[in-house]
Amino acid sequence: MKAVGLLVVLALALSGCTRSIHFTLPSGPLSLSFTVNGASTKRCAINQDSEQYKTLSTWLMTHQDGWQSSIVTYVPSLVVTGDGFNLNFLHSVAVLNYAGSQFTQQVSPSDYAYLVCAGNP
Repeated sequence: MKAVGLLVVLALALSGCTRSIHFTLPSGPLSLSFTVNGASTKRCAINQDSEQYKTLSTWLMTHQDGWQSSIVTYVPSLVVTGDGFNLNFLHSVAVLNYAGSQFTQQVSPSDYAYLVCAGNP
């Protein structure tokens, strides 16, 4: 019984810890997809020489701190996918999956408002 209590305390302590993530976008194009009610509604590419790619790269560099490990499953919403990673923006949270781990960070929708496909309102 003491072991179970210790595990609960440890899990609670770890869930509140934040860490720095030193993630950079891989070279090459990225995929941007939008999902509504479980259905993909729009998909497009983000080329490495585009303003969207550069802005996302800068956002990742300036938001290296404050990430939390997470085991929660998140519904896809606005997802950027590249070689070995995906980054899901869902309302006020960013969910980064890479290197076999998942991390979350609180965000504002204005942090990712530039991620749009041509013709997407």
